[in-house]
Amino acid sequence: MNRSMRNVVLLGLILLLGGLIGAGVTFGQGDRESLLQFGTEEVRLSEEVPADGISRLRAEAGSMDIELAAGASDDKIIATITGRASKKSLDKIKLELDPQGDELTVKGKEGGAFTFGFNIVNVTMRIELPARKFEALQAELGSGDIDAQGVEAGELTFKTGSGDIELTGVKGGVISLRSGSGSIDGEGVVAEELAAKASSGNISLEDVLAALQLDAGSGNIRAEMDRLELPVTASSGSGNITLATRIAPASATVQYSVGSGRFRSDWNEDEDGERKSRELVFGDGQVQVKLSTGSGNISLREE
Repeated sequence: MNRSMRNVVLLGLILLLGGLIGAGVTFGQGDRESLLQFGTEEVRLSEEVPADGISRLRAEAGSMDIELAAGASDDKIIATITGRASKKSLDKIKLELDPQGDELTVKGKEGGAFTFGFNIVNVTMRIELPARKFEALQAELGSGDIDAQGVEAGELTFKTGSGDIELTGVKGGVISLRSGSGSIDGEGVVAEELAAKASSGNISLEDVLAALQLDAGSGNIRAEMDRLELPVTASSGSGNITLATRIAPASATVQYSVGSGRFRSDWNEDEDGERKSRELVFGDGQVQVKLSTGSGNISLREE
């Protein structure tokens, strides 16, 4: 569950406990933030370790959101947990850094034991890394969001049960992204391979350069790139698939299949869009593209 969704849930709990629903009161964003501070205290934890010798990082945070970013320090890895929580939960929130050889494990804990009464935990764990290439970066959450900005790794693996994943300016060798019920978004991502799977959310990639394997159970898929240079495989159970380039490919083979939707191509004006499956060849057909959807549309766009 992403932060905005959690805020809505928390707001509903506050309204219920305060008897405000019956009064028919409505709130703006500022009121909502004020309500989330009601009965809570500020959380601010910070830990750091020397970055020398650390080439692999693993982050675990339960239902917290995680932010990974290139930091200002070249010789330290700095982790923080910030936000607000009910007083009864303050002592349960922990931040642990465990370096073992070349690997650092960062854990954020919220307690997790059931308590009676009014309780709010709304915190984010942020990890700042030196601006260099790591061998591997991994983050796994139960229901939080993962946000990575400006980091680089040979292997980058992000997994969340019901949160969103967002990448900005990320570079990697092999990137693997998986969300159970959230969306996956990327901008300015460069990699050898990028695999993304969203069981019930959308996948949206802008200004991407990578061989792509994209799978959306019931969401839409959109990938935008300057030109088609690397293979693309994309499938959706019931969503639309859009592949957009600034210029039509010089050499590609496109295989598409639509169940109950339509096909549209800006790359080939002779395509009538009525066929449910077909192979289109551009130039020598070197770059392989495979697109399939059960009940959505497929579009090849020149933008």
